[in-house]
Amino acid sequence: MSQEIPVIDISPFYSKDHLTRAQLGREIDKACCEVGFFAIANHGVDLHLLKALKEEAKNFFSLPVAEKLLTPRPAPHILRGYSPILEESLYSTIGVQNMEDLKESFTFGNPDVDPNDPYYFTPTAIEAGHFVPNAWPNRPSKFGEIMVEFYREMNTLAENMHKIFALALGLEEDYFSQMINKPFSMARIINYPAQTIPPEANQIRAGEHTDYDNLTLLTGRGGFRRFASEGTRWALD
Repeated sequence: MSQEIPVIDISPFYSKDHLTRAQLGREIDKACCEVGFFAIANHGVDLHLLKALKEEAKNFFSLPVAEKLLTPRPAPHILRGYSPILEESLYSTIGVQNMEDLKESFTFGNPDVDPNDPYYFTPTAIEAGHFVPNAWPNRPSKFGEIMVEFYREMNTLAENMHKIFALALGLEEDYFSQMINKPFSMARIINYPAQTIPPEANQIRAGEHTDYDNLTLLTGRGGFRRFASEGTRWALD
């Protein structure tokens, strides 16, 4: 039986009224328990920024492949830079081999790493590539600037969503704040270009997978992802 994905207005979170904030927490709790996926409205993300982001993404993905490849991923396990079509296989994360994704993407991470803070340079962080510096293409000229602005705005939204979840769980709203104040989250813009040849049997744009961390945010009209999740997801309306 199909279920309708609820659209939840999170503007009460920005209110000082305790009762409306508590009601929001109950709505989130219900959506997570009964559906597992919901859209959010009145999230506070600058719609002009989202429009500019999509335009820059369109301009980047329209470049020749050779030019896009000038900003490649530093290593297969590091999520930074450009990934061409057929480079990734999300199916492989569930044990299905030789089924590459029919998508291309550009990934970037935390732009606010403090070079004087040893937290960002532990052996584990270095080995995993959590805080590798971002690399930006020469074109479009404002690509990096807009992506950094987008990351920061979405990071603020993610912090607020953690506070809303704390309310939903009956906790103090800042319960998770000290756990996420130095995020190794990533943002990814994805393009699904027109297919010029038929796909292999069962080959799709992005293979079946489970996201890998505690939170996913994506635009309601597709293609832009922020953070990763172990089940619950949010869509920006």
